[in-house]
Amino acid sequence: MKRYIFIAAALVLATVSCSKVYDATPVNHDVPIGFGTWAEFLTKARTAGSSTFVNGDDFNVYGFKTIEAANTPNTTVFNGDVVSYDGTDWTYTNLRYWDPNASKYTFYAVS
Repeated sequence: MKRYIFIAAALVLATVSCSKVYDATPVNHDVPIGFGTWAEFLTKARTAGSSTFVNGDDFNVYGFKTIEAANTPNTTVFNGDVVSYDGTDWTYTNLRYWDPNASKYTFYAVS
């Protein structure tokens, strides 16, 4: 019985150690807001039929920040800005930076 518990515990530890962890907390306000994928392949079909991202893929992003200390809810950060894939990274013009005073960010992407 102890052997089965040990094996089960080892399996749980192995499963947890293989999971990906993403730090969504910005280090400081000098870090621009960036976009990326957490999956190497698309989970929805593309018009062109490819299963990976290709140069020229893009989406529109809408984003808001809330600064509760200043009582300023939903200040617009992105308003339909185009984020495009250049073959390596997702980029956009007119970089925005993380606000260390913001208590919450909300993003919506539309493709």
